Amino acid sequence: MADTVTAVAPTQAAATTQAVPTNPPAAPAAAAPQQSPSQPSLLSPEPSQKAAEPVKEAPKPPAEIKLTVAKDSLLQQAQVDKIAAFARERGLSQEVAQAAADMQAAQLKEFADGHLKGWQDRVAGWRKELEAHKEFGGERLKEFDAGATEVVMKYGGQGMMQFLKESGYSSHPEVAQFLWNIHKAMRPDKIVAPQAASVGEKADLADRLFPTSARKA
Repeated sequence: MADTVTAVAPTQAAATTQAVPTNPPAAPAAAAPQQSPSQPSLLSPEPSQKAAEPVKEAPKPPAEIKLTVAKDSLLQQAQVDKIAAFARERGLSQEVAQAAADMQAAQLKEFADGHLKGWQDRVAGWRKELEAHKEFGGERLKEFDAGATEVVMKYGGQGMMQFLKESGYSSHPEVAQFLWNIHKAMRPDKIVAPQAASVGEKADLADRLFPTSARKA
């Protein structure tokens, strides 16, 4: 009896290993973060900020500035020219330069008026002292006026008279006293005529000069 050879096929594993793919599938893209409507982004403009306005060009200064002042203004022409040059160099307008000149003229007039008022008040005070002077004031003021005028015209002339009156020094107490003293010195001296001595005066004189002889007589 021939031996029977039974071929046995290799037994496969019961569980079949699942093939793993070489490249895994890409992960799904992350969604962009949602911004709150009230929250500004880094590059978004601030809500309170406004768009920059275009820069306006400054008006060009006039090539020449002409300033005018009143005829009685104390502002000299040289000062007016300086104000015009100052305004032109700094690009100021004609209107601004004229306003500056007007203000300067007004300040100068205010200063001059205040100085004049102070001097007039001082002269008025001198006049009150003159009128109340104990020697030549009051009722003798007319006499003083005539005498002082005579002195000034004789030794000073019309120019001195005008200066004293315009300056107010004609009422200055010291000047008035000076003129009054000269006036008194100009008065003619009084001549006192000698009087004849009486008989009694002669006897007394003889007695004093010649005591012995007088007794014998």
